[in-house]
Amino acid sequence: MFICNEFTKRYYEIIQVANLRAPGNISRKNAKNIVGYVERHHVLPKSLGGSDDQSNLVWLTADEHLEVHLLLVKMVEEKEPLRKMHAAAVRMCNPQSRTQQRLFNGDYTEIRKECARLHSEFMKGKNTGVKNPFFNKQHTEKSKKLISLNGTGLKRTDETRKNLSASKMGNKNPATRIVTCPHCGEIGKAGGMRKHHFDHCKSK
Repeated sequence: MFICNEFTKRYYEIIQVANLRAPGNISRKNAKNIVGYVERHHVLPKSLGGSDDQSNLVWLTADEHLEVHLLLVKMVEEKEPLRKMHAAAVRMCNPQSRTQQRLFNGDYTEIRKECARLHSEFMKGKNTGVKNPFFNKQHTEKSKKLISLNGTGLKRTDETRKNLSASKMGNKNPATRIVTCPHCGEIGKAGGMRKHHFDHCKSK
């Protein structure tokens, strides 16, 4: 599961020290009496097939728990485990509750960016074509009326309108994206091309 590198070595060094200090089979209360504030960690993460068996659990300090999750990102190579470990690392970089005492002194911008990229790749095509639960279906006239009624009377705040406007300015506007018609090969901005090409192309 894990590749053999310096990060994997460091990971298991932390686990070994933690198990000698406060074994994973003791209660949280007993672990706190030995270490102080602790967090339970799955040595083989559950998202990678790890179990809740006591042999797979270890009590870590806040700093140790954050460090091992940052190490796990560098211990896998396959696409799906890599995405999962990045997602877990990002969760670890954010407080999970008001009582959590994990420290956040580092800059985790890059790991968040990589997590977003991996998740974006994962979502591409996930609900397209036959994978879309609405594939080959159409709204009935009744459902169309209900959808219309649900949106009637709703007013956007000035802040919402400002944000929507800013989100489509310049290169952010999908209509300005340069596209190529698959039927005639014409190239142009998506906004205008949709009117006269693609499904409406004369060469179709």
